[in-house]
Amino acid sequence: MHVLVGLRPAAAAIVAILLASLPAVGDTTLLRNGDFEAPFAKAADIADSWTPWGFDVPQAAERISRDTVNPHRGQACLKFSRAGNPKNWSGVIVTSPFKNHLVPEQGTRYTLRFWARTDRPSPMQVLALSYRTLKPMEAGPQVATADFELTDAWQEFSLSFTAGLDFLVGDARHIYFAFFPAVGPESLKLDKTVWLDDVSLTKEPAGPELAGLVDPASLDISPVPLRMKPGPALELTVKTKKKLRPVTATVGGSSISGLARWGGPFSSQGDYTLASGAEAAVREMHLPLTRLYGLVDGEPFATVETALDKAAWLLEKLEIPRDTSMIELEEVFANSKLPPADWGRAAAHSVKQGLGFRHWEVGNEIYVGLFGIGHGKAFPTPEAYVEHAVAVSQAIREAQPDARVGISIYDASPRWSNYVLHRARGHYDFVCPHFYGFSKVGQKTFEEIVIADNHTRLGDAQKLNALLAAYNPDRDVCIYDSEWGMHSSSPTGGQPWTEPKNANILGTVYRAIRMLYYVREGLVGGASGWVLFSSSANPGFLTVATDKADQRSMLFWLHHFFNTSLGSDVVDVAGTGPFFAGKDGRGPPVAPLTPALATLSADGKTLQVMLVNGSWADDVPARISLPDFAASRGTGVLLRHDNLEARPLLERKEDFVHELPLKVGRDGVQFTLPSHSIAFITLDL
Repeated sequence: MHVLVGLRPAAAAIVAILLASLPAVGDTTLLRNGDFEAPFAKAADIADSWTPWGFDVPQAAERISRDTVNPHRGQACLKFSRAGNPKNWSGVIVTSPFKNHLVPEQGTRYTLRFWARTDRPSPMQVLALSYRTLKPMEAGPQVATADFELTDAWQEFSLSFTAGLDFLVGDARHIYFAFFPAVGPESLKLDKTVWLDDVSLTKEPAGPELAGLVDPASLDISPVPLRMKPGPALELTVKTKKKLRPVTATVGGSSISGLARWGGPFSSQGDYTLASGAEAAVREMHLPLTRLYGLVDGEPFATVETALDKAAWLLEKLEIPRDTSMIELEEVFANSKLPPADWGRAAAHSVKQGLGFRHWEVGNEIYVGLFGIGHGKAFPTPEAYVEHAVAVSQAIREAQPDARVGISIYDASPRWSNYVLHRARGHYDFVCPHFYGFSKVGQKTFEEIVIADNHTRLGDAQKLNALLAAYNPDRDVCIYDSEWGMHSSSPTGGQPWTEPKNANILGTVYRAIRMLYYVREGLVGGASGWVLFSSSANPGFLTVATDKADQRSMLFWLHHFFNTSLGSDVVDVAGTGPFFAGKDGRGPPVAPLTPALATLSADGKTLQVMLVNGSWADDVPARISLPDFAASRGTGVLLRHDNLEARPLLERKEDFVHELPLKVGRDGVQFTLPSHSIAFITLDL
């Protein structure tokens, strides 16, 4: 079996605390000494193959021993025990991560088998853990885990996983196995002894469906360009004659959560419910696209035709383009799916009626079955989704040859991302990874969240683009991030949609940095943040409050100025500025605190510069040099709010939108970029 769930926090903490006590790196070997036949008197005698973690040192001899009384087979087995403690995950036996581990091979299926029994019938957990590297020690992903119900009789158990399918070889180069005696609060209370015997690891070639599967580690993936070097002040040079790429204007979208769900624009009876103030707010955002999902949703949206007609009417009223917007027709929790013929009818209806829809997203987060929350029943396996997505793609293209078809992936799971990309290659034009930032407010600093955590996701986008190019060398395939934003639960356990920091100054700066890089580095073909409409009672992702339609939110103002401050071409920026040293262990060691984006108008007469200060406390003196653009005048707008606990819906525009004083002269533009702020500067010849 394979299970893709996270290591429990307490267990993860034990592993982290005890790393310092691990033995020195030794020779790499395959799994050995699983029959425990070789005599040993104490745990240290088998350190070349097995290592105890978290046992009481004074009682180690009693806790771990070679038992010859009742082995499963042969002369001996391993006996280990732990004292009952519901708050302690101690008492873990592991194959030595350095001397008795697996070096996996791509496209190979591995099976761990073992026999076990206990004196207190209850579950035990077994995990396949990994290190990316041993020198230096860098933790890799959890490869597999499962809980096993032990009794007082010997039973055989197994845990299987496949390299390239359950994990990426480049991320998990050294795999070892951990045996936890207890699982869950009741089992943790027990004084428990476990006997382990005949532990073996076998391998066999995986099926032919893995032929051609790409390991991202084999690709030449450059880091996301920073375009700046460390320095005490922001000294930026903008070279307007060096054009990097056309502007991807479709980055500044905001998604709609369904026509009649969660405060959507229609009632369940199909009546239009948006107030004029909410309509005006959306128009003022100048959205380049949106994403509508779960569109076929019972009466009065029971057919693809009626649902599309309503959607087209809505987007025309809100002045949102339809040819760039994403349409997802199926049930929002992936518990049911539409026949491919219905998707074909939808595309045909759009063509016949001139609705303009051509971006079709097949399924919403179809992988949710991974999370054990009772959803995702329509797609129990990646293969089931691939079969459906390919059939839908063919039906759509038959009706609408110029359509673009998108698929849903989960980048944290190789099965639901890399494998799906591989098996469905040639049938999709964009992918929807939903690059949420799962930052922990209250546990991380402002800078860690908006800088380090953001750069982790930007790196994920860079890796995904490399995979898309590898699988689709002859197709124009890109990322359409159809749902994203900062997504943190509150420190007290509240749901993300109730946590104001996801959409107040913290979440807004987070999004501003992401949007800046998405455009500057061309990382996505389009992006639509979560969520356009919500109630003021749910401030977590609030952009337009349907119950307070005349008030504006912080995310509203970000979208307004971002979408109205983009030129036609991205031009080169370089220079120095303050950097932040990331601390989350996944992001780059350093990244600019003050990233910049510069775009030039089609006629070359207006230069737009966007800057973000990701420091909570420090203002930054700034100067922009313009060697080939003689600016005669400039204006600056600053988005800033000093209350990190504030709710995102504003009483007054002036509480968030400010003037940024500029000094424009022959030597460029000088100003101060205040802490935790977003600046939009317009310069004219």
